[in-house]
Amino acid sequence: MASHRPSALIACLLWPAVLYAGPVLHEYLPLDGEPQNNWAKSGSLPASLDVADGLSLPAPDERAALKPQHSASSSSVRLDGTTTHDGVLNYRAEFNPSIVPLKRVEVFDVVGTDYALRVGGRPLRPQALSHAPPAPSEERFWGSIDLSLSASRAVRLPSVAAGARIISYRTEPPQTVAFFTDAADAWWVRGSRTAVVRLLFVTVAPHSYFSVEVPPLVRTEDVPERLRPQLPSSVQEAAQQVLHHIGVRADDTIRRQLERLVAYFRNFKAEKLSGNRGDLYLSIALSQRGVCRHRAQAFVITAQALGIPARYVQNEAHAFVEVYLPRRGWLRIDLGGASSELRVARTESRVLHRAGPDPFPRPARFAANYSQLGRQARGVAGMRRVGSNGGAQRVVARGSEAQAVGASSRAPGAATRGTSDPGASLAVGAPSAGDATEEGSADEAAAALLKPTQIELSCSQRAVSRGDRVRLWGRVSSSGRGIGGLRLDFSLSRGERSFVASLGAAVSVADGVFEVTLEVPSSVPVGRYVVVASTPGDNRYAASVSR
Repeated sequence: MASHRPSALIACLLWPAVLYAGPVLHEYLPLDGEPQNNWAKSGSLPASLDVADGLSLPAPDERAALKPQHSASSSSVRLDGTTTHDGVLNYRAEFNPSIVPLKRVEVFDVVGTDYALRVGGRPLRPQALSHAPPAPSEERFWGSIDLSLSASRAVRLPSVAAGARIISYRTEPPQTVAFFTDAADAWWVRGSRTAVVRLLFVTVAPHSYFSVEVPPLVRTEDVPERLRPQLPSSVQEAAQQVLHHIGVRADDTIRRQLERLVAYFRNFKAEKLSGNRGDLYLSIALSQRGVCRHRAQAFVITAQALGIPARYVQNEAHAFVEVYLPRRGWLRIDLGGASSELRVARTESRVLHRAGPDPFPRPARFAANYSQLGRQARGVAGMRRVGSNGGAQRVVARGSEAQAVGASSRAPGAATRGTSDPGASLAVGAPSAGDATEEGSADEAAAALLKPTQIELSCSQRAVSRGDRVRLWGRVSSSGRGIGGLRLDFSLSRGERSFVASLGAAVSVADGVFEVTLEVPSSVPVGRYVVVASTPGDNRYAASVSR
């Protein structure tokens, strides 16, 4: 159906691009074969679930004997001084695709004067079944969890992501259940009577939670007031010592702050604490000692001191963190850990979920840890890995052009990737000097070896409408030499400090050249914008942003 779309101006000039766009003129409709009344039902489940890579997963097997696990229900978590190896860890895979070992069970988001982490004060809030079908920007999962339910109290229910929603469920034996969320977006469930049940359900979650894309220009002042962390003064003072030690600046972008924080906390050693500073947080953070829980707790305290909303998440085998990014939402960051073995149960007939690219530094201590499902993980060998579902695509370079991999998304606000250019009326270069790397880093010895990068960016058009495609090309280099294999992220901004929307991503080829055609999001308001290219770098080259 034809409709008028206000034009959106992109001006390449001598800088990156500028754009104008108008009101949303379409909304997401269910895919063919997905009638809305097939979703959001109690007592009913679809026969199968379409996930990634064209794979359809049948409903979970209900014949196995019920084996409810103890449902942890801590009111807080505290730092401890046992920073040595964790030994053997046991994990129960209750989702398909499996997110082993990163399911969410307990989540804590408030830091106390004694560094203890707890949940904000809001009571449990009823969470109704969602009546919206899965959107292209959401990923789908089966859940199969054995629980001891009662009508008198709610118990914790594992989830796959912050912002996930349940759209259909059934229990065996049958009973009605009620779902709740707490202030840290953890799930709870209460039964209508006392019984051991198997809860089978379909859940969907934002693709952005699993695909870590940090906008290059946002700062902590862009964080909504309601989400800004408030630390006790004594904790804030201690955290400032850690930030100074790492070399993180309060006035830097969130992307650079996170790059240094993640590099530092991923590089912990599972050894006894060295020295006694009389403060357990400072002893752990400054000496980089500890396993997954120490890394995650210390990271949350330190990140909140910068003004970055951060949560501590744990399950029976692992602990990791979540951070909130303005205009993007919550995302998961794994900091690793140390264990002799991870034993994963209930992997039969399951596939492994494959998250998006990890843009953060990966020290050797992190790359070899059990959460990367290497040789220490038992029970996952041979499991098929499936890519991200639906809305956000993965763009990779092949030969001299970038190609989109995955299904396209037309959901409002989704960052979709086009595959063809409707014709460029003007192509004016946008040369740009990349940011020089700064001295100091989370891992100072490694960062000192990173080579500075520069990004040159050009675009094809001066004016487009929302939903149109724009061709971007250029080169990423270091000291004049092109760099292949670097990820490039493209976004719209209103200036150096105002990120507006993500356009997509590409990967440079051998001589540093990149070229990609991307779709302007339909949610962008009318206005004039700058197109920005950025790279997170890698273990050889530093991050930079086009100017």
